[in-house]
Amino acid sequence: MASAVLGAVMAAFLVAGCGTGQSSAGNFDELEDNFIEGCEARLADDAGDPEAAEVPDDFCRCAFDALREGDDAVDFDELMEINDELVEEPAALPDNVTAAFAGCTSPG
Repeated sequence: MASAVLGAVMAAFLVAGCGTGQSSAGNFDELEDNFIEGCEARLADDAGDPEAAEVPDDFCRCAFDALREGDDAVDFDELMEINDELVEEPAALPDNVTAAFAGCTSPG
Protein backbone atom coordinates (compact mmCIF):
# COMPACT_ATOMS: atom_id res chain seq x y z
CA MET A 1 0.00 0.00 0.00
CA ALA A 2 2.68 2.51 0.98
CA SER A 3 4.57 1.84 -2.23
CA ALA A 4 1.46 2.54 -4.28
CA VAL A 5 0.81 5.74 -2.37
CA LEU A 6 4.34 7.02 -2.85
CA GLY A 7 4.33 6.06 -6.50
CA ALA A 8 1.26 8.18 -7.04
CA VAL A 9 2.65 11.00 -4.94
CA MET A 10 5.94 11.05 -6.78
CA ALA A 11 4.31 10.98 -10.17
CA ALA A 12 1.74 13.63 -9.35
CA PHE A 13 3.22 15.91 -6.70
CA LEU A 14 6.95 15.44 -6.33
CA VAL A 15 8.02 18.45 -8.33
CA ALA A 16 7.48 21.49 -6.13
CA GLY A 17 5.09 23.98 -7.61
CA CYS A 18 3.20 21.33 -9.53
CA GLY A 19 0.05 22.99 -10.76
CA THR A 20 0.89 26.31 -9.13
CA GLY A 21 2.90 27.88 -11.91
CA GLN A 22 6.04 27.81 -9.77
CA SER A 23 9.30 26.41 -11.02
CA SER A 24 10.37 22.88 -10.21
CA ALA A 25 12.11 22.16 -6.93
CA GLY A 26 15.85 22.67 -6.94
CA ASN A 27 16.48 20.95 -3.62
CA PHE A 28 14.75 19.02 -0.85
CA ASP A 29 13.78 22.19 1.05
CA GLU A 30 11.86 23.50 -1.97
CA LEU A 31 10.23 20.11 -2.43
CA GLU A 32 9.11 19.47 1.15
CA ASP A 33 5.77 21.29 1.39
CA ASN A 34 4.43 20.02 -1.93
CA PHE A 35 5.59 16.47 -1.25
CA ILE A 36 3.85 16.38 2.15
CA GLU A 37 0.73 18.07 0.76
CA GLY A 38 0.55 15.69 -2.20
CA CYS A 39 1.13 12.63 -0.05
CA GLU A 40 -1.54 13.66 2.45
CA ALA A 41 -3.99 14.44 -0.35
CA ARG A 42 -3.37 11.02 -1.87
CA LEU A 43 -3.93 9.32 1.48
CA ALA A 44 -7.17 11.28 1.91
CA ASP A 45 -8.30 10.19 -1.56
CA ASP A 46 -7.51 6.58 -0.66
CA ALA A 47 -9.30 6.76 2.72
CA GLY A 48 -12.09 4.53 1.42
CA ASP A 49 -9.52 1.79 0.81
CA PRO A 50 -9.31 -0.60 3.81
CA GLU A 51 -5.54 -0.82 3.38
CA ALA A 52 -5.24 2.95 3.78
CA ALA A 53 -6.12 2.55 7.46
CA GLU A 54 -2.85 0.65 7.88
CA VAL A 55 -0.76 3.68 6.92
CA PRO A 56 0.50 5.52 10.02
CA ASP A 57 -0.59 9.15 10.48
CA ASP A 58 2.97 10.40 10.13
CA PHE A 59 3.70 8.33 7.01
CA CYS A 60 4.15 11.32 4.67
CA ARG A 61 6.57 13.10 6.99
CA CYS A 62 8.46 9.86 7.61
CA ALA A 63 8.66 9.08 3.89
CA PHE A 64 9.98 12.52 3.02
CA ASP A 65 12.54 12.49 5.82
CA ALA A 66 13.68 9.00 4.84
CA LEU A 67 14.08 9.97 1.20
CA ARG A 68 16.02 13.08 2.19
CA GLU A 69 18.25 11.89 5.00
CA GLY A 70 17.53 8.31 6.05
CA ASP A 71 19.95 5.41 5.93
CA ASP A 72 18.77 4.68 2.39
CA ALA A 73 18.34 8.32 1.33
CA VAL A 74 18.06 9.06 -2.37
CA ASP A 75 20.14 11.78 -4.01
CA PHE A 76 17.94 14.74 -4.93
CA ASP A 77 18.98 14.78 -8.59
CA GLU A 78 18.30 11.06 -8.87
CA LEU A 79 14.89 11.55 -7.27
CA MET A 80 14.06 14.24 -9.82
CA GLU A 81 15.12 11.94 -12.67
CA ILE A 82 12.90 9.19 -11.27
CA ASN A 83 10.03 11.66 -11.01
CA ASP A 84 10.50 12.75 -14.62
CA GLU A 85 10.49 9.12 -15.75
CA LEU A 86 7.31 8.37 -13.76
CA VAL A 87 5.56 11.41 -15.22
CA GLU A 88 6.49 10.25 -18.72
CA GLU A 89 5.62 6.62 -18.12
CA PRO A 90 4.05 5.50 -14.83
CA ALA A 91 5.76 2.46 -13.38
CA ALA A 92 6.72 0.85 -10.11
CA LEU A 93 9.08 2.79 -7.89
CA PRO A 94 12.72 1.76 -8.09
CA ASP A 95 13.89 -0.48 -5.26
CA ASN A 96 16.18 2.17 -3.79
CA VAL A 97 13.27 4.60 -3.39
CA THR A 98 11.03 1.95 -1.86
CA ALA A 99 13.85 0.95 0.50
CA ALA A 100 14.23 4.54 1.67
CA PHE A 101 10.73 4.71 3.14
CA ALA A 102 10.14 1.01 3.90
CA GLY A 103 10.45 1.62 7.63
CA CYS A 104 7.62 4.15 7.47
CA THR A 105 5.05 1.45 6.83
CA SER A 106 5.29 -0.05 10.33
CA PRO A 107 2.88 1.39 12.86
CA GLY A 108 4.51 2.96 15.85
